[in-house]
Amino acid sequence: VALRLKINLKNGVNGFKLEALNEFVCMKSAQRAGIATANVEYRMFEDEPTLIVERYDRVKVEDGTIRRLHQEDLCQALGVMPAQKYTADGGPTTRDIQELLVTTSHHQLNLHLFTQILFFNAIIGAPDAHAKNYSLLLGNDGAAMMARMYDVASGLAYESMRRRARLAMSVGGENRVGRIGPGAIRRYHGMGDPALETALTDAGLSEKFCFATMMDLAYEVPICMEEVMDEYADLPGMADLRDHMLGPVRENCQRTLDLIRADMG
Repeated sequence: VALRLKINLKNGVNGFKLEALNEFVCMKSAQRAGIATANVEYRMFEDEPTLIVERYDRVKVEDGTIRRLHQEDLCQALGVMPAQKYTADGGPTTRDIQELLVTTSHHQLNLHLFTQILFFNAIIGAPDAHAKNYSLLLGNDGAAMMARMYDVASGLAYESMRRRARLAMSVGGENRVGRIGPGAIRRYHGMGDPALETALTDAGLSEKFCFATMMDLAYEVPICMEEVMDEYADLPGMADLRDHMLGPVRENCQRTLDLIRADMG
């Protein structure tokens, strides 16, 4: 049971207008699209916009005490220094992460959730989804489970970032937002290594699942995002964010669907 009294407070990133609201909308949209996501709320404290993030690494045990679950981000899990959290800086690649997750006891669930989060970041143009923004929760029995998605915001809300939109972690070697099509999805499934492709398929991550996941998200996310913006239309700044983010996200999702459908003939 997650505890609402255990929260993180975030005030957004300086220099990016409405960033905290951006993250709130993206997190709520992902949750609505069926991705396991940390619960969030958005509040104004005086004039300060604040994202309230529910801790998912705390549980209440039978005697009423609160127990902290051990958590490792994927840099820690792979023995990579935090300064190398970006793939471009020599940090973890999707292949490194796949090779790790395929060895976990809950390999199918972990591979599926990692893929969902990675693809969601790709279609909303999230530029900062590096290895420290993915984590594993470790149980007393040594079992590792992918943690819920956290810390994600769309770069497509900002015109300066749209022109050079790049992902922190590529999909099948492609990190350019709007260029992730069927070739990248096929490469993601094993990176051209037959042994890894077989291991992933045996672990429950098939190429068919990868294509279905990308197509489902590209179709559902714009709908979910619009619903979230409608539901929270009264929040300060929502109309402005809608004007700048919804259209570019919808266009990127449609471009992704068009690339996949063209390949299918």
